[in-house]
Amino acid sequence: MGVDKFDLSSLVAAAEPREYIITSKHSAFADTDSETTQIRCAICGTPDTDAHNLAIGYANPVCKACDELAVNEEGTEPWTGWKPGNEPDSEPGVIQLSPDQGENPVYIAGVKCWRRYRFGGHVTRRDAFDCDSLKQFQQKHRIDGEWIHAFNSPKPNGVSLSKEVYQQLRDREQEVQSLRDELDRIIEEGSTELRFEDIQQRVQTIGGKLPRQVEKEVDGGEVSLKEYATSVRRALAWTEHNRQDFLGLHRRYFESV
Repeated sequence: MGVDKFDLSSLVAAAEPREYIITSKHSAFADTDSETTQIRCAICGTPDTDAHNLAIGYANPVCKACDELAVNEEGTEPWTGWKPGNEPDSEPGVIQLSPDQGENPVYIAGVKCWRRYRFGGHVTRRDAFDCDSLKQFQQKHRIDGEWIHAFNSPKPNGVSLSKEVYQQLRDREQEVQSLRDELDRIIEEGSTELRFEDIQQRVQTIGGKLPRQVEKEVDGGEVSLKEYATSVRRALAWTEHNRQDFLGLHRRYFESV
C-alpha cells in the first residue's frame, strides 16, 4: 500500500510534495524500500546517522536537540509528569512516581508537534495535518502500524528560522566567546588588560538578559576585578545556554546536507 493508504488531502502547506513523502514501507509512490531512504529530523533536517536520538520508528520524528527547544502555547517549558497543581502530597518513606503524561501540543521554532509520553520519557513528532488532539494525530499519521514522514528534507519547510537571525546569533557567539576568553585570563592568570569599565561595556554590547543577570550576581556589593569577572562568567553560563541551543538549531538547519 504505502503512501496511498494515507489521506493526504489535508496536509499542511509546509509538507513535502506528495512525490517526496515517505512511509515506513515505501518511498513516495514508488516501490522503494525505506531501508535505502535516509530518515531526517522533521525540524532541522539532520539525517538519522548524525542526529541525536532521532526516533526513526515514528511519524515525522524530531531529534532530541530540537525537542529540547519545545515550548507550550504560552511560550514556556511544557509540563511533564504531574500537571501543575495536581502534584500529590508527599508522604514519609513513599516515593511518588510521576505518571507518563505531559503537555500537548508543543511548539518548536513555530511548528506544532505532539508528544507521546511513555516509560518515563517521550517521543516528539511534527504535525503534518494541523491536528486538534493527540488521538487525531495518531489516527492521521499511522495506519496499520505504518507511519508517514511528510518533512523528510534537509531543510524542512515551515520552520521559523532565517539566515539573518543565524548571522546575528553567530556574531553574538563570537562576542560572547571573546568576553569569556578575557574573563578567564583575569580569573586564572590575574590579567589586568581589561578594566571594570571595559567589562561593563562588553556586557552592555552583548545585551539581552546578561546585564540584568550580572547585576544579580554582583548584588550591588563592592568587588575586586577578579570577583567581578567571576560574576560575569557565571551570568554568561546562565543566560547563554538557551541561545546556544537556538544557535545549534540554526546551524543544523542551514548547514545540514
